[in-house]
Amino acid sequence: MRNKVHSNPASIQKATNQKKEGDKQAQGMAKALSSFIDPVLSWADIAWFRSITKMPIVLKGIQTGEDALLAVHHGIEGIVVSNHGGRQLDFARSGIDMLQEVMEVLKEHQVEDKLEVRNYSFLKNLIVYT
Repeated sequence: MRNKVHSNPASIQKATNQKKEGDKQAQGMAKALSSFIDPVLSWADIAWFRSITKMPIVLKGIQTGEDALLAVHHGIEGIVVSNHGGRQLDFARSGIDMLQEVMEVLKEHQVEDKLEVRNYSFLKNLIVYT
């Protein structure tokens, strides 16, 4: 909430198809970004993505070992361990801490070779083409 976001209320309304009374005011970064998240997106949607593409599927935003295992279970080809810039918050875990947990869990279950794992803090100005 320390980092206020000033946005064009019309663009927020168009993007989210919702208009809330407080949108004209500055809002916290987390609140602003969360307005663009689809709350009904789930692991079951991976099957739909598979039905429309033959490209490898890579998930960004994996933060726990449990989610990394779910990615393996759903046949995801790669994950990016990231807190989506959450270090603006005093309590958010760093990407490197999350990466350590993810790798330990994947190795414990002997599936670390089933998908590619990247950490966003190492990719900030890097675009990888494969």
